[in-house]
Amino acid sequence: MLQKKLKEVQETLRYETKIKLVQDIAIRWNSQFDMIESILTNKTALDMISIEFQNIKDYLPTATEFKVLEDLCGLLHPIKELTKLFSGKKYVTVTFLFPTLYSLLNEILESQPIFTELVKTFQKELLRSLKGRFKYIFANDFFLAATFLDFKFRKFEFIKNDIYRYECISKAKMFIKTFYEMHLKETEEIEIEKDESQST
Repeated sequence: MLQKKLKEVQETLRYETKIKLVQDIAIRWNSQFDMIESILTNKTALDMISIEFQNIKDYLPTATEFKVLEDLCGLLHPIKELTKLFSGKKYVTVTFLFPTLYSLLNEILESQPIFTELVKTFQKELLRSLKGRFKYIFANDFFLAATFLDFKFRKFEFIKNDIYRYECISKAKMFIKTFYEMHLKETEEIEIEKDESQST
């Protein structure tokens, strides 16, 4: 009934994008984001419905809670977009794993404007947790090399600190050089020896 009434009010308010209310699924974090986003998108429509159906008003967030949800949605939106990006099946994701995570954890999430204390606390804990979870990315030179081999990122311009940027480029080059000497060069020598033996 609520979804039907919501659709009617959306038509009345001439919503350009008509989004249904979404329920969260316990095993998927992004479903909670979708739920919050659907509530925020339909805030005006839900307020109108609550005037007609007083019992619904008890289930709607308060003005303070709406501010918290707005902050939370703004903070989590870049992570949702990154999740979609890394879920792609038609392109290689390893080359932009380092640059996107570096930008997310060192710039995007830290600079996100937050106005409620609750979400500010969550922001700090989220950054601490994500940096711990993805520290293997920044400790493994393989991901630097993969970034360097991608023409879009090979100058590491997403890193503002000059010293760290040059350090990353040097490590990437060294990894590629070492990998070549240990694997590809050996393979080429085997192929040459094979050709020479066949010619004799």
